[in-house]
Amino acid sequence: MALTETSLNAAMSACGSGGEWQRALALLGSMEGLSLKPSVRSYSAAISAMEAAAQWPWALHLLQDLEVKGLQSDSIAHNAAISAVEKGGRWDLALGLLRDMQGRQLATSEVSYSAVILACARNEQWQLGLVLLDEMSELQLKPDVQSYGMLLSEWEQHGEKGS
Repeated sequence: MALTETSLNAAMSACGSGGEWQRALALLGSMEGLSLKPSVRSYSAAISAMEAAAQWPWALHLLQDLEVKGLQSDSIAHNAAISAVEKGGRWDLALGLLRDMQGRQLATSEVSYSAVILACARNEQWQLGLVLLDEMSELQLKPDVQSYGMLLSEWEQHGEKGS
């Protein structure tokens, strides 16, 4: 059976689920040697594997690399990168990626905003989180319960003190 892009993408996704982020990177790297051209889906699968393993620097590297290779990022790749940097506690990078999506006119979603809001809430940036909740409302997006809960907790701890 010949390896295809689809089968390698599925393997990278499985690697992400199993915590085998290095193997996902190796599979992505092996595609060109197999005369397969990685697509945005391939990169998204690899970025998701990095997100699952909290390897946010690699997620950002892959997001940049896909464009160096002449591909255009999409919402799936960006959302995976946002989730990766959120897990790494980098609210600033999460917000930057969200703003990058908007600048490129990529579709933002509840997933995009919720990950940035969580990153803000976990890093005492609750006021920014409230701004993002307001943006979500304007876009008719519904935040998840975890986003509300984290922001409420931060406000209770710090909001009344003016921080």
